[in-house]
Parts: sequence; C-alpha cells; structure tokens
Amino acid sequence: MDLEDRILGFRKSIDEIISKHELGDKSYQDDRAILVYLNMRYPDKYYLYKFTMFKDFVELVDYDYVPKKGNIDNIFVFEKLCEYILERVLCDRELLGLYAERKKKYIDPEYHLLVQDIIYSVHYYSKKNNKLMEDEREKIEVKDFNLYPKKQKINLCGTHIDYIEVEKKNKRIGAAGERFVYDYERKIVEEYKLPKTKTVRHISKLDGDGFGYDILSYDENGNEKYIEVKTTVNSENSSFFITANELAKSEESKENYYLYRVYCFDVIKEIGNISIKKGSLKDLCIEAHTYKVDF
Repeated sequence: MDLEDRILGFRKSIDEIISKHELGDKSYQDDRAILVYLNMRYPDKYYLYKFTMFKDFVELVDYDYVPKKGNIDNIFVFEKLCEYILERVLCDRELLGLYAERKKKYIDPEYHLLVQDIIYSVHYYSKKNNKLMEDEREKIEVKDFNLYPKKQKINLCGTHIDYIEVEKKNKRIGAAGERFVYDYERKIVEEYKLPKTKTVRHISKLDGDGFGYDILSYDENGNEKYIEVKTTVNSENSSFFITANELAKSEESKENYYLYRVYCFDVIKEIGNISIKKGSLKDLCIEAHTYKVDF
C-alpha cells in the first residue's frame, strides 16, 4: 500500500469513528496527525511532518517546490526531501558517530529522527538568524561530449554481485547528479532573464520517471531543453545505460534533447564535471544488454 492510500484510508477511518461517536470537530486530524500516526506505526518508513517547518525549510534551502496548505502533494514532496537528506546523512561518518548513543536511546533504526532534527534545526536557525550561509561551489568544467561507443564482448562466466546494494548506490549517485545539474541549470537560466513562466523544473523528482528525461530547462532564447542526466564517480568514459523511453524522447525532440554526462562526481560535495551531447541518443545505442518480453 502506497503513502496516498494510507493517508486516505486513515482519514476515512477517523471520519467514521468521529461520526459514529458524535465526537464533533475533526479538523485536528490533519496531515500532521496522520504522519505522526504513520511514523509511530512504521518508524523505519515515514517521517514526522509539520507544514510550517516544511515550508520554512524549503524556502531556506531554495528547494524547487512551494508548499500549499492542505495539499496532499506536500507530504509526497516532504518524504522525498527527507530521503535526500538521509542520503547525505548516511555519507557523513562523523555525524553518525556523534549520533550513535542518541540513536539507541530513542530507537531510531533508520535515522529518521535524525533527519527530522536536521530539518527542525534549520527551521529554528532561520528564526534566530534569518538566513543561512550559502555553500561556495568549486568551478565546474563543462565541455562537449565527444566519446564514441564500442561493442563489448559477452563473457559467459559466473560472478557474484550484490545487485540490491549496487542498485542503492547507483540510485543515490544518480539522484545527487540530477540535483547537481538542476542547480547548475537554474543559475544559468537566471542569467537569461526569461519570463517567470520559464523556470527550470526537476521533472523526475516532481512528476516521476518515464518521461525520457530528468530536467526541463531553457536556452537563452527561451526554447525548451530536455535534459537526461547520467552520473558517475569515475571517468567520463565509464559505462552507463539508456532506457527505451530516453531513446524515444531523444528521437522525438532531437533539436531540444540534451545528455548531460556528469563525471568525476563527488557525492558528498555534490560537485563534478559535465560533458554535453545534443540530439538523438541513437548513435550511442549500438548494443542491447537487456530485453523486455511482453505477451
């Protein structure tokens, strides 16, 4: 059962109980109360939520979302934001060491309370200081993508791979790379002085996967740019995968499609270099490694 089903089911059950026992006003059973229930019931899956704290936090960190009171999407975006913070927390060994005793005391198996503490601290800090210090980013090297693919010989031999762990790592690196490019594009587009309707949007984060690209941006003339991000902590010529949807979108929108190859990426600092390829990805798709069979 997904989060939306749980929320709607919880609301329905509470409404029935209140109505049956004539308990009067039910306005206090808001999203905050529902998330408290879910967090208490599933502490390793959900986070505590408060609209005001969430709203202040996203404004301070310049997150690509404007919370609106009563909108159920707030909860979905809040959960994704918490997952992003959790990714950074798990990379900070010093912080995890400092938190070790508190983790045992408050039974926080997946560090969700720590994430909540971070959000609260930023919220509290903003009330005391009105602003946060901005990170100073190192200079980014951006160049054209000039690599050419080659076929790999298939070796029929056994190997032992922890696919679950590899998938987690790749997902974490991929998400961080997308945020890096999103921030980069926002700064570039701001200099173009385009109409307010033309703002960079993190499509894969806000609208989901499957569109064939990750970020919607614009060039200096206001033309749309469909950006697919491929990230690696290794060199530029490391292998990456292209989906059927990404290939199809690149063929459909050749004049507006861009592959951003992020390489030598530092996941902690979220900084790396970028090579850019414009147009169809067809010339890169010379060999299939996985086939989907439909019936």
